[in-house]
Amino acid sequence: MSAPHPLVVQLARAREEQGLSRRAASNAARFGSARVNGWEQGRCAPTIVALEQYAAFLGYRIVLVRDGQAVVTLPRLEAELAPAAPTPRERKPPPPITAERAAENRRVLAAALGIADDMPIRSDAA
Repeated sequence: MSAPHPLVVQLARAREEQGLSRRAASNAARFGSARVNGWEQGRCAPTIVALEQYAAFLGYRIVLVRDGQAVVTLPRLEAELAPAAPTPRERKPPPPITAERAAENRRVLAAALGIADDMPIRSDAA
């Protein structure tokens, strides 16, 4: 077992100062109590998203500071670190349906359904 992360230690203090048990805080924040116990006892570390959510529940916000100035808040940092969304593939338009292709589709469908293909084919487009 290793020592818990310093941010987790700070959040544990905040939880205690608010008079919340681990179980009450984890349930209210919608985390399993085993998860918060693991964080606070150093058995596991929270993801940055979970840490931010738990901090927000306790009334804190995680901010990066450089030279005494807030540089970035966590949600913005996450957006910057997130992998770029894949670009959608351009779809080719389907080829136009010809009268011959439509007739073939009808024959295949009729055969698959076991019905007669006796519907007249309209040559004029409506």
